Amino acid sequence: YYEKMEESGAQVAELLDQLRQKLEDEPVMIAGPGGCNLCKECAAKLSEPCRFPEQKRYSLEGSGMDIVSMSRKLGMTYNAGDKKVGFFMMVLY
Repeated sequence: YYEKMEESGAQVAELLDQLRQKLEDEPVMIAGPGGCNLCKECAAKLSEPCRFPEQKRYSLEGSGMDIVSMSRKLGMTYNAGDKKVGFFMMVLY
């Protein structure tokens, strides 16, 4: 079921990109699952500034957010069940 997880992850990334475009003039930070994958090699690994600061993708987990605790406190299902994947994203104003 790895292929299904990979496919749904790509769909989530596309939805997040669409949301970023719709909110591009708003002072928001959008965070989602996984890390930023805009560049083949991240500039941060080279101690350089981001090449695409307006497009970079923030990771909920990478930002230090405890997604499991947050989902439980909000009554959301973190574990989607057998052979299912749950994705979380957040828009911060």
